Amino acid sequence: MNNGNFLSDDSPSDRWEMMKEKFNVKYEPWRKSNPDDPILFVLQPKDNWSMNELDPLDWFNDVYKKVRPLTKRKFIVRPHPNHADVMYQRRKEFPQDIELEIPQRHFVGDQKKHYRFHFQQAITNCHAVVTHNSTASTDSCVRGIPTFCTSDLALCWPVANKDLTKIETPEMPDRTQWVNDLGYKMWSIKEIRDGTVYKRFKQKLGLI
Repeated sequence: MNNGNFLSDDSPSDRWEMMKEKFNVKYEPWRKSNPDDPILFVLQPKDNWSMNELDPLDWFNDVYKKVRPLTKRKFIVRPHPNHADVMYQRRKEFPQDIELEIPQRHFVGDQKKHYRFHFQQAITNCHAVVTHNSTASTDSCVRGIPTFCTSDLALCWPVANKDLTKIETPEMPDRTQWVNDLGYKMWSIKEIRDGTVYKRFKQKLGLI
């Protein structure tokens, strides 16, 4: 998504401020962790466009080899809610010193909904979040959790960490313009239907 042109560069803060209030968004300062805080790895399904057919276990094991020698922190691996059962079946392919966060092998309906929204709780006391290109990385950056991404298509790429060797000393860039631009990347169905989006893009494209 980061390669899409949303015509949102250098946006003002009004929409972001509106969204924060309307949706009670927890926009928090960058968090400085404690020595025993874990690192959360967020996986994605192989058939997800953002993985480009990259197997999530192959991705994780490659990242693991780079990061494990650099830190003694606990590693928590969180599969995508639509892919948790597959990861459970392949659990023996993970390194033995990780914690695979799957509540149970099969879960549907309210259980899956709880697991999905439990992510906000899961990142609360993390040292860092590591992912390839999950939309969840936007949540972690907004919450102030240093986030490492391995794909430049991640929506949080402008404020994400890219160098895994800095896992213990992550950068914490200014997010002000990023969240302002984020506000102008998201539109409601109502705004699409009533012409708000059309008017904005028409103006941005110099058609009026």
